[in-house]
Amino acid sequence: MKNRTFLTSSIVALLSALLIAGCGGGSGTKSAPLNFGDGSAGHLLYMAGTRASAGDWEQVKIYAEKIVANEGAKGKEQNAGLSAYPDTKTDVYNYGALNNASNALITKAEALEKLGDVEGAKAVYNDIIENYSYGQSLILGKWYKAGEVAKKNLSKL
Repeated sequence: MKNRTFLTSSIVALLSALLIAGCGGGSGTKSAPLNFGDGSAGHLLYMAGTRASAGDWEQVKIYAEKIVANEGAKGKEQNAGLSAYPDTKTDVYNYGALNNASNALITKAEALEKLGDVEGAKAVYNDIIENYSYGQSLILGKWYKAGEVAKKNLSKL
């Protein structure tokens, strides 16, 4: 249950911040000092969300990269052992590293897009498709599949 609460609250915080930033909120880009806190994915996603709401896409990218540095190898390993998306009612929470890494990579790709680095964003989306495609995120009651999101976003670039 701890992972479920953490994942849900982290994703909701990040989505809310991205929605605010995408709707014109947070037009300032003054950087705040980096705050890695306890280094947990939940904290780092929260910080990425707060920086997104301030329009500080460089720091969003840094926080996302920190999550991938912490959980990417295990997430990639978890993804390699799958041939389908884990069941969202029973198994998805057993793949925390995969879910966190894939969500962080989507966040990083979106930050790169905001920064005008289309080629960088494409490379990250391709990395998700190749190595983290079975990651999932629960956002406002709906499950998002990393591989599908990456393919959709890549097709728009």
